[in-house]
Amino acid sequence: MELQDDYDCVYCIVDLHALTTVGDTENLKQNTNEMALDWLAAGIRPEETIMFIQSHVPEVTELHTILSMVTPVGKLSELPTFKDKVASSLIT
Repeated sequence: MELQDDYDCVYCIVDLHALTTVGDTENLKQNTNEMALDWLAAGIRPEETIMFIQSHVPEVTELHTILSMVTPVGKLSELPTFKDKVASSLIT
């Protein structure tokens, strides 16, 4: 992975975000572990980069809670990704 040679890299397995699209969470832990192993097999060097699992960092959920309390829905509706998510959830 050449990026590690030129940059300070941070790799995150976003297992909490996966909960928004995964219907069955039975294999989530196994899939998370397999992704970490795949990244290591692909050449990520953990001694030179940061690699973490989103749900293992409590500040992620703390920040989500704080931001969700102060972010008005009106502001969110201006974001294209939010619009797409709402539209797709209405279709299914």
